[in-house]
Amino acid sequence: MTNQDVSVIAVDDNEAFTKLVEAFLNQDMEADVEHYEDPENVLSEVVEDGSISDYDVVVSDWNMGRMNGGELGQKIREYSDIPIIYFTSESESDIDEVIADVGAQYLDKDDYGSLTGEVQDLLRERRDSNEAVEGYAGNWDTTVTETESDDLEAYVD
Repeated sequence: MTNQDVSVIAVDDNEAFTKLVEAFLNQDMEADVEHYEDPENVLSEVVEDGSISDYDVVVSDWNMGRMNGGELGQKIREYSDIPIIYFTSESESDIDEVIADVGAQYLDKDDYGSLTGEVQDLLRERRDSNEAVEGYAGNWDTTVTETESDDLEAYVD
């Protein structure tokens, strides 16, 4: 899965790290990265106005001043199920409960080499999940119709 177009929100209070995220992602895919230094700007400019659906993944630091990555992730979850990667130097064991609650992934900030693979895996999982839901939804009417009469007969008898 190379040269895949991906739209990323990168959040870190140090802009240099969001630029590194972009550089590493663009080694193996076509990544359009929006840089944010303040998580509150992500909420006001992308999440709350509904444009978060235009993006494929959020890559966020954890420690960012007024709002940490966990708080950002919880707010994002109120609006979207977009994949979130916490790309941070914070110890995973210190934040694992929030990671699980948000349904996010953890990647150590020193592991830039794994970032592209993690993004590709999340996109693949999301695509496969969407295809499964679409396939199931396409069979839903048929399944209900075929079983409705049997269910009704069981209750009538």
